[in-house]
Amino acid sequence: MLPLIQTLEERLSGELPGWAAQRRAAPPNRAPNPTTPPPDARFASVLIALYPFEERIHTGLILRPSYPGVHGGQVAFPGGKREPEDTDDIATALREAEEEVGLARHLSRVVGCLSPVYIPPSRYWVHPVVSVLDHRPAFVPDQHEVERVLELPLAQFTGPEVLRNAEFGQGEQRFETPAYHWNNFVIWGATAMMISELMALLDDQHDRL
Repeated sequence: MLPLIQTLEERLSGELPGWAAQRRAAPPNRAPNPTTPPPDARFASVLIALYPFEERIHTGLILRPSYPGVHGGQVAFPGGKREPEDTDDIATALREAEEEVGLARHLSRVVGCLSPVYIPPSRYWVHPVVSVLDHRPAFVPDQHEVERVLELPLAQFTGPEVLRNAEFGQGEQRFETPAYHWNNFVIWGATAMMISELMALLDDQHDRL
């Protein structure tokens, strides 16, 4: 795992692929992310924690409970909005991951951040923070914010046909969008865009996943 993480850390410190990678998993008619937060943007962060499990590198996502909001019932990385006590985007991601899935912040070593993703329906400007752990964490999901934790190997996101269209919406408002599919779960939208950029950084590292 160490050589891969060293490669990833180096690439995260350089120029990121950004929209060129994100657009592969973006919903139809999705405009490129703005270069700066819109005036009415709300700030948030998510944590993409990477760790070894069953001889592969995994990451933990969450299934949000169904509720009458734009993100209810979706698969996402643990995270949430910035709070006044957060010193920066990294602090937000670590705090939220600790609150939502019990991932103690001192266990994570942050290796960098992906490109921010703007989510127009909720007006969130989201920073994806990437961290590594040297062992599989014992996730403890918050019963009010998380329906379940999903542990996926990064190898799941490789291959020429890894993205397949999924249909969402109701009535005449239905649309198709690229999505990752895993064990009857569908990962789409901003989360899929983040994964797409992460995997672009690891495009030549699949044999290490």
